[in-house]
Amino acid sequence: MAHDPYDFCECGSGKKFKWCCQPIFVHVEKAYQRHAEGQREASLQLMDKIIASHSDNPEVFGRKAHLLILDDRLDEAKECLQKAFAINPNYPFGFQCEALIRLAENDIDEAVRLLWKAAEAFHPSSRALMDVYLTIFNLQKKQSHEFSAKTALALAARHDPSKDLLQDYENLYGRNGNAAAIVRTDYRYLDPPAGASEECRKAWSALQEENPAHPVKAARFFEEAAKQFPDEPAVWYNLGLAQAQSGAHQPAIEAFERYVELETDEEKAAAAWAVVEALRLEGNQYEQSDYCGYVALFQVMDAEDFVKTLTSLIQERRVFVLSRNLEEGLLGFWVVEKTPELVGGGDTRPMARVQASALLVKAILRICCATQSDLESLSADLEARFGDAISQLAANPEPLDSSEIFLPALKVSFDVQKSEWRDRLIENIRKYYEEVWIHKPLKSLNSVAPIDAAASPVLRKKLLGNVRYLESVCKHTFFREVDFNRVCRKLGLLEGADGEHEGNIDAMGAAELAALETDKLSDDDLERAFRSAMKLDARELAGKFAKAIVARPVPKDKSDRYYCYSHLVQLALEENDTETALHYLDDAERVDSEHNEGRRRDDFELRRGRIYAQRGEFDQAQQIFERLLERTPDPKHHGLAAEVMLSARQKERALRFAEKGLAAARSKNDRDMEQYLLELVEAARKG
Repeated sequence: MAHDPYDFCECGSGKKFKWCCQPIFVHVEKAYQRHAEGQREASLQLMDKIIASHSDNPEVFGRKAHLLILDDRLDEAKECLQKAFAINPNYPFGFQCEALIRLAENDIDEAVRLLWKAAEAFHPSSRALMDVYLTIFNLQKKQSHEFSAKTALALAARHDPSKDLLQDYENLYGRNGNAAAIVRTDYRYLDPPAGASEECRKAWSALQEENPAHPVKAARFFEEAAKQFPDEPAVWYNLGLAQAQSGAHQPAIEAFERYVELETDEEKAAAAWAVVEALRLEGNQYEQSDYCGYVALFQVMDAEDFVKTLTSLIQERRVFVLSRNLEEGLLGFWVVEKTPELVGGGDTRPMARVQASALLVKAILRICCATQSDLESLSADLEARFGDAISQLAANPEPLDSSEIFLPALKVSFDVQKSEWRDRLIENIRKYYEEVWIHKPLKSLNSVAPIDAAASPVLRKKLLGNVRYLESVCKHTFFREVDFNRVCRKLGLLEGADGEHEGNIDAMGAAELAALETDKLSDDDLERAFRSAMKLDARELAGKFAKAIVARPVPKDKSDRYYCYSHLVQLALEENDTETALHYLDDAERVDSEHNEGRRRDDFELRRGRIYAQRGEFDQAQQIFERLLERTPDPKHHGLAAEVMLSARQKERALRFAEKGLAAARSKNDRDMEQYLLELVEAARKG
């Protein structure tokens, strides 16, 4: 209990310790020593003697209360604190002791509120503040209340700018820190309104300069300012920020909501609403957010049976393994829905919807789904498959973490190379948000769908905030390449920016791209225009650029034009114009042979076979596939040929391709491909 004699006394008198409570602390320290030695009653008796001689000092009552708290005698401690506060209602160590009592009662939110109160009551230069701020940081971090934790650590580092604290802050909340991007943002109070008095401006500016200021003190100031300036956006923004930094989530959300209503700058309003989305997940309001997940925990009871069943699920393509660390007993994977046995034709291989994310940590399995119905059906399925090998421990709603937020959008394919499946995964996320999410009623938009919210002056600001929140979350995930500006353009949220993207083809909208003259574009700009149009799902416009690209000579450094021809073929097929599609394939195969060493020949042959099957010319399609397989006897190609024939209801032809592919897969000991081809064989044999 060593005290610096020249530090400010913890009793709250404002005096230095040497000239305040130091004389009585000789006896107080003896009481603590006896308590440490197990002489608990003797320590309290000594404190009673000190109290008898110094009954006008709150510190003696506070120290006795602290000893009682250490003995878990909370009611007696509360009585002592009442006497201390009767002497000094703003007794800082008393607030700390009250916080300890609330922690013992498992009321963390109230404990944090009392600690902020203690921090305000201590002298600004008191060394005791360090312990208070770090306690707030640890408690808020434990609760995942990142805005408040960040503020507490920043205040601690400023109070004692040691290298360790500054480095801790940088590691968590610096530019490249581990915390979410939306938390790492450097939030600052907005300037005072024009009508503020000189006194108000001075106090306002002082809070701006502290950055961060004590959040409870700041919130109190801005609450008063809101009464004086109820229609000033800056007041409500600052109030929301201060309350978020103190851990008061609901008041912060209400203040930010008022700010969004008043703020005319949509991007500024959206940035604040993105914070609201994060606050809902931080606080106890995640069930009212759009990112509430449903989690079940299972205990692994029989490791051997569990591994056997899990291996079977992997072979059945119900489990997609993401990561594994055998030394630490960690396994991360997705559980996917079973794909249909009969798969349609076309270019896209079957994609399975991800039903849940899962994490196995030693003997505990955590399953997270985006909907309660998914969790219920999957839990029943897993219990049926694993039997007594697992036992469910709990099932509760929880806030989705950064990667789980995208669960509804995830689809995976088991039949593509690693370099390709990630691109297809991201493409499916893009399609989900552009085609499904925009029609889905959102709680944050008062149960209005984004496509309708875009027409409302207030809801469109919140909608843009939702998108900005998704963008910030995406930066911390495997899906960081997803371009949400495409969603914004589709919803009309980026309108009114005429000329803003002039010269920047990658950022142009459909109207700007359509205005480009292809004959005046360089090869690189033409390619960028094509890819931008594809990102916007402006397929006809992309076709215009693709035609311009294939009409030009082939550059040596860009000899692969598969992406252009593939798009042109697909556009022709969508118009049922198979003749034009075949013409493009002929041209594509010639260009590929002359300039790309025929690297895409197999892809073009597969496409050609599909087209002939679509035309009903099955003999021609079969000859194309057989010629391809003779040249490249890949079991995967057998499977694709079988799929095409199954789609055309040519089961005998499909069976021959599938059986030959199955034999090839078995000869290569390729278990995954073997399972895939077995399913095709079974589908072809069904009458």
